[in-house]
Amino acid sequence: MPIVIELDVAAPWQPPASPVRPRLRRWLTVPLALVAVLALVGGSAPGRPLAPAFTLDGAVLDFLARGDSLYLARYAEPRGTLVEAYRFPGGQLRWSWVLEPGVRLVHASESRLTVADDDAAGSGPVLAGLDTENGLAVWSRPGYERVAVTDAVVLAAPPHAGSGAVPELVAFASDDGVVRWSAQVPPGTRAGGPPDIGFAPVVGSGVAVVLADGTVQVRDVDSGDLRWNVKVDVTWPVRGLLVVGDVAILYPVPQPEPAAPVAVDLGSGRVLWRAEPTARLGPCADALCDLAGSGTRAVDPRTGLHLWRQTDWHLAGTLDERHIVVTAGDPVDASTAAPAGVLDARTGRRVREFGSWRVLGSAPGLAIVQHLHSDGTSLIAKVDVETGSRTVVGVWESWLPAPRCRSTAVFVACAGTARVAVWAR
Repeated sequence: MPIVIELDVAAPWQPPASPVRPRLRRWLTVPLALVAVLALVGGSAPGRPLAPAFTLDGAVLDFLARGDSLYLARYAEPRGTLVEAYRFPGGQLRWSWVLEPGVRLVHASESRLTVADDDAAGSGPVLAGLDTENGLAVWSRPGYERVAVTDAVVLAAPPHAGSGAVPELVAFASDDGVVRWSAQVPPGTRAGGPPDIGFAPVVGSGVAVVLADGTVQVRDVDSGDLRWNVKVDVTWPVRGLLVVGDVAILYPVPQPEPAAPVAVDLGSGRVLWRAEPTARLGPCADALCDLAGSGTRAVDPRTGLHLWRQTDWHLAGTLDERHIVVTAGDPVDASTAAPAGVLDARTGRRVREFGSWRVLGSAPGLAIVQHLHSDGTSLIAKVDVETGSRTVVGVWESWLPAPRCRSTAVFVACAGTARVAVWAR
């Protein structure tokens, strides 16, 4: 069933005909008086809090940022998902559509906004590519769920009823939805890691899967060509895998006790080392991190040797291919203002500490941080990870719960429970 697209009659433009000819209907129930544009404060001294370039009132389900565009997904009454595009710095509403309920924003490139609906009103999942200029559907692919997305490719698979197995891999071109390549895989093939770790199966420009017999395959995302096709001698079923460089970490299905992850050389299929059954190995920039127990422990992917351990720092996320973000408190507890910092994933060296600034988001070489004030307000700032240079970009009017923040080359956007604020970066 194709995604239903509804035209907001309050929009000040008439969209051109869509090449997909989506089904339209008038939408009269949700007001579009959501934009409150605030004037930029010019000539502010470095570090001085700035008023937002613009703010948007209302709860946000999801949001993406790319270039000078901010894309939002909201609830639309009586039933649906309102997807909107705004332009920085003025906050002009570029387009607004109501899609099926449950639609999620998946990825934004320069020309396409990829959206997904896992249910599509009970008729199965749908993937679609919207034109970023007008929001019209350029392509739609019913019957596929997203596996991973890049600027060029949407990697998808038919639904697999929650079993974790992927019956087929299909790569759609993100600009027009044309199939670039597809690969039939044997029953029981798994892509990605176990749900409690939740990493994506795309590593660099390759996608990794493991077959039921233990064969590990890594395909080029753009072409589907096999880079590795290695048979691993395992006697247990595999529930997922992680690829780090030329090493694959295989996660066995517990039967019935926890089973130990195994590291395999992708060149030979040789088992390199076995972890403890209690290990919780996950991605950690270009290393591995074991999150079992207290603190954070890094592990060398080829040898299994411990590289370092920080008992006072907890992994909060990967910043780039070499650095990780850590916090002295619980990384999922937004009610605390625990110190945070950046570590070198290979050495454990403290590259940068943020003191009482809490990390909210990141971009290459940049961290978005928040400082809490006793009056309930907070400051939002950007930090250059290498130099430590910190520049306050704006004031957030509350600090519980912590906002979600995204950054492009020109702006920083933060979304809370009832407001989105956008500042010049």
